[in-house]
Amino acid sequence: MNWNNITIHQLQEIHSCRDMSDLERQMNILAIALNLSMDDVESMTLDKLTTEFAKLSFLNDLPKAPIQFMFKLRGRYFRLAKTPNEMCGHHFIELQQVFNGDVIESLHKIVALLSVEVDFFGRNKKVVDAQAHYEDKCALMMHLPVPLPYTYALFFLEVYPELLKSILSSLTTEMKDLTHQLTKAQ
Repeated sequence: MNWNNITIHQLQEIHSCRDMSDLERQMNILAIALNLSMDDVESMTLDKLTTEFAKLSFLNDLPKAPIQFMFKLRGRYFRLAKTPNEMCGHHFIELQQVFNGDVIESLHKIVALLSVEVDFFGRNKKVVDAQAHYEDKCALMMHLPVPLPYTYALFFLEVYPELLKSILSSLTTEMKDLTHQLTKAQ
């Protein structure tokens, strides 16, 4: 077992165990990671528990994987934004709204916002109802294995300062244009 076996949904459930006592947390994490009920975990012998806990030792290390900007999830293809130029101003605003202070709790929404559904050849798919499509992507991203969003998040943290500069520049230009139009109107 490794990080590729843990989805965003499981990571969020594991994250929710952070305030439990040590043994309770470990047993809950075991149930989450192995997709078992708590009854199944509680009925394990101590030897079996020890063996199963050992399988989860990878959780003590951060995921390691090459960054991917294109990925397939449940038969659908997606492309993640690589540069600030691939993002619209509304992405930045929506990221501020989606991000509730806890990246792990918001991870599926963040990945859904920063991804575009594409066809097999990488061409953007036409979206009829943007809100319904976003909600569908959010639900789908819950099944995404953790290494992909983790490595993308590391990449994005490097790009974020440049994104802020681009957005500031764009907003400054828009404000000048708006001010110029208001001055002309008076």
